[in-house]
Amino acid sequence: DRVCHSGLEGGGKRTHGPEEERRDPSLRPVDRQPPEHPHHRSHRSRKELHRKALGHKACRLGYNVLLVRFPRLFQSTEIARSTGKLHSFLKTLARQDVLILEDFALTPMTSEHRQDLFEILEDRHNLRSTILTSQIRRPEWHDRIGDPTLADAILDRLVHGAYTLELKGESMRKTRAKALRPDSRQEPSQDQ
Repeated sequence: DRVCHSGLEGGGKRTHGPEEERRDPSLRPVDRQPPEHPHHRSHRSRKELHRKALGHKACRLGYNVLLVRFPRLFQSTEIARSTGKLHSFLKTLARQDVLILEDFALTPMTSEHRQDLFEILEDRHNLRSTILTSQIRRPEWHDRIGDPTLADAILDRLVHGAYTLELKGESMRKTRAKALRPDSRQEPSQDQ
């Protein structure tokens, strides 16, 4: 049971098995099997299905794919900075053919986070593919990033020339929770 994606430690295409994933949670798989039809996996979010389908297709075409959640990305940059390996870490991210960044702008960004994100996007701009997912609508991204100048620079690299898939409707988690909830319109029991 092996997965196609790249690790953070080095360049080149890698495959990692379950044991390596247990030792290093950053080696998160893009997907273990081809994506199923959305109706068969209604417990997953539409955003997740699209992200996994794109990542899986890139893997099948032979591209290096790395999936990182934004909070973990910033934790990794902080660790790399504290150990003197930030430059090497940023070069590793720049070499990935496809970088999937999940949960953009859900948590506040520090000044260092903004600068790191700018550097990552600058290194990849017009050279490699970056997939971004967010629950936050695009018009709100500028304010969520914080610093207006860096927000302009970051969004310039993210938005211009990008393809946007805006998914509408309730979250699939919310829909599923409603389906699992007992019907609130039931008659009160006779014992009351």
